[in-house]
Amino acid sequence: MTQSSLNILVVCMANYCRSPVAEFLLKERYFDKHNIDSAGLIDFPEFVMDSRSIKFLKSIGKTAPVHQPKKITKKLLERTDIIYAIDHKILISLNKEFPAYKEKFELFALKNKRIFLPDPYALSNEEYILVMKRIEYISENILINI
Repeated sequence: MTQSSLNILVVCMANYCRSPVAEFLLKERYFDKHNIDSAGLIDFPEFVMDSRSIKFLKSIGKTAPVHQPKKITKKLLERTDIIYAIDHKILISLNKEFPAYKEKFELFALKNKRIFLPDPYALSNEEYILVMKRIEYISENILINI
């Protein structure tokens, strides 16, 4: 990592569907520049990411990483420079739960706030893939500057 590396965290509800995909795609893009991690607002009783997220990553030629969902902690917030909330609802929850860190919070789709990234957990497979494609698009177009 370079001396000016940032510690970046992507947060969704359970760290099971959306944020692991965003984490992986951002790590791939910024592997030599920044430290990237992900977490969820809640504990989730799984030990992998959603199989549909894995399938999506494979469909775009990526090997899905080993992932275990984790809940956000104050320790994680303290050591992070930028915290990307995957959607508006997550951003609101972060601001409510952790107001001392609000200067670190940003919306993942900051450049295009109209991109809707609903929690795809209970959505159809087609809707799930659409959310993943939007995450891929944002990950490819996000600019993380120092």
